[in-house]
Amino acid sequence: MDYEQALDQALGSGMNHYVEKNSWNPVFFDDCFGIYTKPHSSGLNIYMAEIVIKRSAHDIQDYLWNIYNYQEWLTQYKNSELLSEMSDSCKVFYLCTKHIKHIRGRELVLASKKSDMDRYKTVIFTSVEHDARHVFYKVRGWVYFFTFIIEQVGSEESNVAWLCHYDPKGVKVKKFYAKTTVDFLKNLQNLKSVLERDSSRISPV
Repeated sequence: MDYEQALDQALGSGMNHYVEKNSWNPVFFDDCFGIYTKPHSSGLNIYMAEIVIKRSAHDIQDYLWNIYNYQEWLTQYKNSELLSEMSDSCKVFYLCTKHIKHIRGRELVLASKKSDMDRYKTVIFTSVEHDARHVFYKVRGWVYFFTFIIEQVGSEESNVAWLCHYDPKGVKVKKFYAKTTVDFLKNLQNLKSVLERDSSRISPV
């Protein structure tokens, strides 16, 4: 089973090879990386991605902008905080690509400001549109992207995370909760250990 078929099977819906504005269909981008979004019952959009990076951050930015047909527009505004006219999907890609930095010999991280980039290998930031935090991990050449939001679970609010992880056996989509952000981040650290173990058996594309 190839990557596209595995994603298709895991999501139970047809693949969409063409990204359209405000489209929440699963999307497959060649062999560089895959990303998809899923509507949430609260009205929020949960963004999930697995990114396999072989190219430089600059190449990835160009690739994303070309896919979205926003290359000229984003190039014009890429250093601006004027995001109000962007579609939700474009905002997310803008934020993801805007802060990606590749430092040789270190982790690829997502930073909300340069000081974060200098201090941490794994950085959390708050998105423009929603109360969502995004975490990038790089493990043995694979980059894993987590998104978590605050969700009502019964009578309590909890942090909820969706993880999309691809391995030769197919795509795994996991969901887990934690009552506090501290507990949640501990869960992510534990999950990272699992990813390190799993990724040792597979090679990046």
